[in-house]
Amino acid sequence: MQTEPASRKPAGLGAANLALLVVLALGWGANWPILKIGITEVSPWVFRSLTFLPSGMLLLALARLNGHPLAVPRPFWPPLLVASTLNITLWGMLVLYGLSFMTGGRAAILAFTMPVWASLFHALLVKKLPSRQVVYALIAGTTGVLLLWLGDPETQARNAWGPLLVIVGGAMWGAGSAYVKHTGFPVPTLVLTGWMQLLGTIPVALIALLWDWQNIGTPGWPQYFSLFYNIVVAGAIMYWIYFTLLKRLTVAMSTIAMLAVPVVAVISDAFWLWKFPLWIDLGALGLIGVAVALALNKPA
Repeated sequence: MQTEPASRKPAGLGAANLALLVVLALGWGANWPILKIGITEVSPWVFRSLTFLPSGMLLLALARLNGHPLAVPRPFWPPLLVASTLNITLWGMLVLYGLSFMTGGRAAILAFTMPVWASLFHALLVKKLPSRQVVYALIAGTTGVLLLWLGDPETQARNAWGPLLVIVGGAMWGAGSAYVKHTGFPVPTLVLTGWMQLLGTIPVALIALLWDWQNIGTPGWPQYFSLFYNIVVAGAIMYWIYFTLLKRLTVAMSTIAMLAVPVVAVISDAFWLWKFPLWIDLGALGLIGVAVALALNKPA
């Protein structure tokens, strides 16, 4: 019975990895307006519980069908709890609450500063000062964020907490990505991702059962489609692809798809809302694109 190696030397991008990156960008990018539709009638804690729990069980079932043992070595359980908290609990809830104050496209632009955060936290974990590129990336990304918020009276009028929550959520994902890569869990990706989904959803499900279930509205077929998409596509398939790439590639290279995700999200948003993106959205997207490109560019 074969399992995936615990770690391997990061490979070049390659055609197979590039194909996975394209699928990841399309799958996660299209989800932002779908996610927004879902939480209009299904309250946030309930929504995450109903999507992440089935996703985790689906991934572990697939791992078992592929002949992978589901056990995680005992020394890796504390790191697994940390990774689950960062990549599932904090990311999932911060972004969902932030999204309730913004359009899907704008939230995606802010959330997918995560490659910059991943590079920064990776530098901290390996106890090296962040490179000049990362510092410049943070400046460019922050400028894009300020443009998106300060340049749009509608976003300002609604709530300043929306952008802030999404940015912090992106930082938590970046920290979690760097932590997973640094730890090098000696288990197959399906097993690792499935356990993270389940463990990270436990506190979310408890709050949903104790309080948030009473905030459910009157969901219809758009909300049911959103739940389905977030269970099967965004929650299971895309998470598996992302952490597969994280094992194969460097931290920076594995987050390269994040440059395309907000582009797809903005286009999807325009399609769903029949509203062309404003110059503010395009300008912020460009600046954050520059930030991600800088974070991905290795110093000489």
